[in-house]
Amino acid sequence: MAWDQINLQKKLNSTKLNLPKVQTLKSLVAGHIQFQDFIISVPTFNHQGSITYKGMELLTQFPEGCFWRPPTDNDGVKQGWMSKVSGVRRKWIQEGLNKLDIKRDFAYTESLTEGNYLQIKSEYQGRNAKATHISVIWVEGNLINFYETFHIPYEWDDLPRVGMRFEISTEFSDLEWLGRGPLESYPDRCNSQLISRWKSTVDNQYHPYVVPQENGAHQDTQWFSLINNQGDQLKFNIADASSFSASSMHDIDLSESLTISQLETKPTTEVHVDAAVRGLGTGACGPDTLEEFRLRSGTYEMVWSLEVLPAKH
Repeated sequence: MAWDQINLQKKLNSTKLNLPKVQTLKSLVAGHIQFQDFIISVPTFNHQGSITYKGMELLTQFPEGCFWRPPTDNDGVKQGWMSKVSGVRRKWIQEGLNKLDIKRDFAYTESLTEGNYLQIKSEYQGRNAKATHISVIWVEGNLINFYETFHIPYEWDDLPRVGMRFEISTEFSDLEWLGRGPLESYPDRCNSQLISRWKSTVDNQYHPYVVPQENGAHQDTQWFSLINNQGDQLKFNIADASSFSASSMHDIDLSESLTISQLETKPTTEVHVDAAVRGLGTGACGPDTLEEFRLRSGTYEMVWSLEVLPAKH
């Protein structure tokens, strides 16, 4: 038995932002911002920030830019003499991509006639350079929208990923998505997975590789939903279908652990919404990722949204 899928040509709709025409933004150091039924708690030095909707906590950590993924064996092994001589993993760590210092500047509008929006300018300082990121956030009913612009310095000419990272409660344990599945997929290894609507759980996204490493992403995703036992649904829409992952195993542990026994399930689910992810390649036993699947310096843009769909009682 064999199968194939053909991508039909579709009309591309450019994203138009209906942002308020307000020239002066008010600075915001710390605190809470209310957009209709959404409340944003901005991150501070001792608080990760959060987003709630009508009293329901949606995100237990405010979204932040992410340029790291747990290295795979193909990216470079973690232990032994080869860890010091092979793979792009060494370069990523030397650049400090795994431990970036983040500096944020919040500004917002309060306009009854033209609507409100929050603008966040962030700098991500590595050891040899820094990336800049502008996030524009606005609300439409039960939808909170995010428009991301990333400027990657020329020194970072081969990145693991460019996208957003945040955390949500493990209460939202069921998963649905429209994209490639049912197994994980990456840009240079995705055609073996069908584009369809899939159902699974967050726990089932984790793949127990002998050496903990990156896993569980799904390419060409148009939307994904995380659902709790009551039926409340957090639906994430991604413009220009890209990649996402949701895992109870967090990146920091997957990056640092040498064996599966060192991993511990976290009290939150780590979620990635990506503008782009580096290919996996076959570096462990052959050539590295092909040029077309590498992420170079320059500007990346991404539009995504979170739609809150409470259960109907």
